[in-house]
Amino acid sequence: AVRSVESYHEKIGQAKPRNNIGVNVTGTASVNATPGDVCGKVDDPPSVAESATLRLNVVRDPPKIKPGIRVLLHAHAMNTPCELTAVETTDADGETSGMGVLTPGESGTVEVKFPEQVALERADEFPELGTILLRDNNETLAYGDVIELDP
Repeated sequence: AVRSVESYHEKIGQAKPRNNIGVNVTGTASVNATPGDVCGKVDDPPSVAESATLRLNVVRDPPKIKPGIRVLLHAHAMNTPCELTAVETTDADGETSGMGVLTPGESGTVEVKFPEQVALERADEFPELGTILLRDNNETLAYGDVIELDP
């Protein structure tokens, strides 16, 4: 249960969008919370997934976006390693052109696998938790949306 909601160490009645808040929760120590953790209603908990399908727009090379590469996925306040397991390129008409490699200026879909469950949502259902960046060596490689989750 939530004990209090605070903004800059002052208790507030409720949090609103874009507020920077802290939440004191009974039954757990603050050391158990890390950036990227997500809370929700007991009867409608956030989605968690071990893998996801992403729609990407590639902005930087190298590395090429291809199966087998490992990069960091950034979403909301979370960043987690992931491995790309499948890549499909998309042509100008929106048709997929098969498995392949994505290079700068191209778009497509990729499947990623995470080492542990992560809190994500489909971007069409909850954009704040479904918009992502793929990064490597402090460089943004691609941006996009979560389109499917594999819980």
